[in-house]
Amino acid sequence: MEALEQAAYEVEVYENLIDVLLSVHRESAETIDWVACSERQEPPRPDRQSTNEIAASAGLNGYQPGLLARLFKLQQRQIDKLTLQVETARELDAQLYEQSINTWQIEHAEWRSDNALAERLLTHDLEAKIEALKLLHPFEDISMLGTSVTFHAHSNGVVEVVLSVHGERVIPSEIKSLLQSGKLSSKKSKRPPNSPCVS
Repeated sequence: MEALEQAAYEVEVYENLIDVLLSVHRESAETIDWVACSERQEPPRPDRQSTNEIAASAGLNGYQPGLLARLFKLQQRQIDKLTLQVETARELDAQLYEQSINTWQIEHAEWRSDNALAERLLTHDLEAKIEALKLLHPFEDISMLGTSVTFHAHSNGVVEVVLSVHGERVIPSEIKSLLQSGKLSSKKSKRPPNSPCVS
């Protein structure tokens, strides 16, 4: 059973590679609306909230000692406990505010960077086009086909992408398929004589 599973896995890997090789020229990257990106609103700085402190203070301000507290003179102990809860709640609010500020700073830095890049792209800045390509990695899925991807920006605004491929080494040397029994069948693939290496 293990051998049959291994055979099926090898055939699946082979077929996936063939699919990539046959469809790489038809794939297109996700479209990005750079105008919308440049018009995206700046994330608002969060306000400091005192939700926990207000709730704890309400408990302290509304404290009414019960019969047992008055009888055993526990009022001051309970007031001290409620006062401590207010201080703890104030500290919690401060921590939550600091966390929200840290999150906002990250989001704001990303917004500023994205906004600046979008505006540069909309003015046809050639360097911005190269930056966007390097940032988005649109050729990551086909990286196993080549040794490098380079970008060249031309003065007319066109960006040329050159993928240096592994040549014939990227083409499988064997054709793999499953027999009816589920066993692996491997045959040498036929390559045309003197086939050029593409780069």
